Amino acid sequence: MRCDMSELSLVWHSYTVLVIWLLFCLEVKVKFGILSTLGLRLGVIYVQQS
Repeated sequence: MRCDMSELSLVWHSYTVLVIWLLFCLEVKVKFGILSTLGLRLGVIYVQQS
């Protein structure tokens, strides 16, 4: 089984893109989760005060 350098770099490139995409999705989910949690807490405080 011989390994071509171009093939290897292509696999490495797609792997890097996949990792970046996963990190981006994770970051978006984390930010969305924080925002929704803050929104829920603010909503609860608002309901308790009124």
